[in-house]
Amino acid sequence: MCLITVEGTDGFFQSECTVSGDLSNERNVSGLSGGAPLVLLGTQPTVTEISTVGVGSYTTPPGCVYIEAYVFGAGGGAAGGGTGIGRRQGGGGGGGGAAVAFFQAGTYSYEIKAGGAGGAAGTNGSQSSGSTFFATISATGGGGGQWAAGAGSQYYGGAKGTALNSVYPLGISAAGPPGDLGANGGANFVKGLVGLGYQSNILDRAGVAGITGGGGGSSSGNAAGGDGSDGHIMIIEYY
Repeated sequence: MCLITVEGTDGFFQSECTVSGDLSNERNVSGLSGGAPLVLLGTQPTVTEISTVGVGSYTTPPGCVYIEAYVFGAGGGAAGGGTGIGRRQGGGGGGGGAAVAFFQAGTYSYEIKAGGAGGAAGTNGSQSSGSTFFATISATGGGGGQWAAGAGSQYYGGAKGTALNSVYPLGISAAGPPGDLGANGGANFVKGLVGLGYQSNILDRAGVAGITGGGGGSSSGNAAGGDGSDGHIMIIEYY
């Protein structure tokens, strides 16, 4: 392995970039020797989304040169609202982690995990069921929102998920802080949408479920918290 200088771009100007690789007349997209040069045909990329919980296998479409894969962990369930005087709300569910990487055309295995269930009134939300993965990248699920009764008790939003083998970090918002009003869940900044907490300390309304790896929102009053979203995979296919 050594450093190789190749032609590239830096902003709007042509320049040279130094990358690591093996000496060879040809280099493939991964930077290793022995492969055919990467040639893009200029065709518009396509997007494949996978959202069904379970294990599966993905194969790139004909003509695809490489893919950009995003993995989103499942969201945690939010805690249910309080009962009795004060009607305190619990924490929102944690958003699942998010990871991204590039792969050559081929066949890859994956698994999508389920989101955590929202808690009944006055109970904690559930942790999501595990890590969602695609090929070598994975993202853990979010934690369940916490609830505790009594004056002076502490209330916690669910922990956010983490990523493994992502080529660069993807942001994840924290679950909203609980209190007198319902708290929002957490979510990734790419495609996740938080479950909204109902902003009321008078009405009994269940929290809203998260979307694409988002955590559930906690309820207002004596009602259940929202469910966390199942994990999700998004693949951009380049030609």
